[in-house]
Order: sequence, then structure tokens, then C-alpha cells
Amino acid sequence: MKSAAAKILLRKQKPDAYTLEIFGPYLRLSAWSIDVAARILSLREAKLHLLPDDSYGNLLAGIRTLCEEITLVPTVPLYVITDHRHATTTLAGVTMMRTETGQEKGIANEISRPELQELISKALWKLFSAARPRAAKKMNTPDIHLELLSADLYELKLDKHRVSDPIGFQARSVELWARLTMVRKQLTTDLRRLLGNDQRIIWMEFTGYAASAITSLKKSSTDKTQQAFVSVGARTTALYKIRGNAVQYSDTMNWGANILTRSIQDNLAVTPEIARELIRRYEERQLSPAVRRKISDILGQELAVLLKGIDAYCRRSKSDSVYISSWDLLPTLIAKPSFQKKIAVKVPITSVEKKFIGENYGYQVKLNGHSKSQFEFDCVALTLASEYSAQQKSELHDLVKKSTRLLSSN
Repeated sequence: MKSAAAKILLRKQKPDAYTLEIFGPYLRLSAWSIDVAARILSLREAKLHLLPDDSYGNLLAGIRTLCEEITLVPTVPLYVITDHRHATTTLAGVTMMRTETGQEKGIANEISRPELQELISKALWKLFSAARPRAAKKMNTPDIHLELLSADLYELKLDKHRVSDPIGFQARSVELWARLTMVRKQLTTDLRRLLGNDQRIIWMEFTGYAASAITSLKKSSTDKTQQAFVSVGARTTALYKIRGNAVQYSDTMNWGANILTRSIQDNLAVTPEIARELIRRYEERQLSPAVRRKISDILGQELAVLLKGIDAYCRRSKSDSVYISSWDLLPTLIAKPSFQKKIAVKVPITSVEKKFIGENYGYQVKLNGHSKSQFEFDCVALTLASEYSAQQKSELHDLVKKSTRLLSSN
């Protein structure tokens, strides 16, 4: 156990990253230490805030309250991870045909740096123009209210062959895949006003980001099977198909994690606050055997509905496996093979959790006492692990970032 002096020293040290999560009625601000060399994500501090309703004013007030409890250092990046109401992250690609002036014997000229910059700018504009109407519909807002906040290079191909640096190569076509994040302009403006213009803010929509992060695990594989990604929200569950580079939204189930709280509330005739407390104590094994069995039966019935729906979707979409994640809560029994066998789930379900993150990204996640909370950190840990694993800077990535800044300023 660390001494009191060591704990005080840790608090004085500057964190490596902050995360602000906006999911349904919940806000959470956390401070993280990230040891890239040792590949350790360590949670230092976390504050949770429950919003009284979904109004925009209360959202800003909640963010202001959290920032009073955890003072942000402007030089430390803040990752804003939200649901699709405020931001959308999508993986998309486009193929650009080169202008072949001056070519001889049907062979294209070598790609120069100025030409590559122009091709990337045109490709990002095409991707943004195509993705913005779909994002606006998903976020239920006019597309004029959205801005392209970031674009991360996923991969680049010349004549359908993947390359790390295309400069100097000869090719007829350039295929660019990028992860685009679009955000409501008003929210970015208000967040800047709250936090100051010096704060480095990075936006991510978790469902789209996690789905595309999972595809990156398959990128170097020859496995052509189709996977599904399921994101369980507070009110609904989003279903995605993953095949190769493509992440495609398919459907929504009318099932959310709030159902668990409401079911406990109705069956035991208790208030929502007591229902949430019972679930927390159930997860921490702080209930008597009789009460625990009762809670387990109630949760089991509701989770069976979710898993049967997921299983039916996977068979309908011909998915060979499924990744499942929830910011809110999914009790541990959902990951038990015995429970899945009990309700005849035929498609393997992999929970996006600390073990998954360690096996696939090589990062150990240390929650330092926060792991007993019903509000787990799987989503944010996956986001950080994926982000820091991909931070091998290259000139090509810098060109994409430069083009994104130029588009965002227009």
C-alpha cells in the first residue's frame, strides 16, 4: 500500500490525460497517468455527476461543476467521449483517381508531396460532404450545425495496395480511409468558453470510435469473417456490422441499461436511488445470499432479453462473433459462458473490458480502487488504449491533420 506522502506526491504530479464522458444522464471527469513505455493506463481520480434531465443548460452546468472539482491543466489533453447526441465518429474511405498529365506508355507519374497534400484535402472534403448528412440525421440536427473536428488516418492504398508513405510511388489511384469526428458547433464553442481556449480538446463518439478501433485489430489479419459490435446505452442498444474496413450501423434495439434499474424498482417497490444502490451492492457482493439471489433473478431475466436480441441479430446478419460494450453497467453474469449457454446464445460474445484491452492493445488498466463502482471504465480505457497505440507519428498523419485544420477553418 502506498504511503500518505506517496499519495500526496502522486496528486501533485501532472496527469497525462483527462477524459470527460457524456453518456445519457451521466457526466464523468477523470484524470489518467499513461506510461507508454510500460504500457499502463492508470486512473488517478474520477468524479461522477448525475444530470437532473437532458437539457442543454444542465449539461453545461454539470461540466462546470466537475471542472470545479478537478482542475484541468491546459497543456494536458482532454478527451471528450460522448454518445451520438453530441458527436459522431465514423470510419469512411474514398478512392481518388490521379490526373495523369505527361505520362508515358500508360505509366503514371511519381506522387509528389504537393500532389499528395492536394489529394488528401480533396478526399477529406468528399468524405466529410458524404458523411455529414448521415451524421446530422443520427444526431437529429441540421447538417449546417455540424463541423469536422478531427480526421485520423486509418490507412492509405495505392492501386489497392496498402502503403505507409506514398511519396515517390507510381499509381493511378489513391484510396484514403480516415476516422472522422463531427461535433455540434455550439457545444464546441460553449466548451471552449468554459475551459478556455488554451485547453487541448479531443472529441470522440464512443460507439463509432470503438467499432472502428476494433476493425484496426483485424486490419493486418487475413480473417474475412464478419463481426458485430453492440453498444448498450442508457435507453437503447445500437447494432453495427464490421467487415474488413467497413463499420456499418444496422439497427437499434429498444433496450437500455436503465431497464435494469427500473426492473429492480418495480419488482421490489423501491425508489430509483435505492434500486441503483442495490445493483451497486450486488456487483460488490455486499448483499445477503437471499437478496443477492432475488436481484440475480431479476437482472437475469432482463439481460436474457438483451442477449437473445443480440444473438438473433448476429444470426440474421450472419456475424460470426460479437463485441459488446456498455458505458453504464452490465453485471458480470452477462459475460459468464454458463449464463449465455442457459439462454442458448450460439454466437460468441466478447465483452470489451480490461482483459480484452490488455490482450489486444498490450495495455494494462489500473483503476486504483475505482473498479468496484458500477460505472465501469471499459469504454474510456478502450478509447485511450486505441488512441495511444496509434500514436506513431508520421509525415502522412501530419498531412491529414493539416488538411483537417484547413477544412475546419472554412
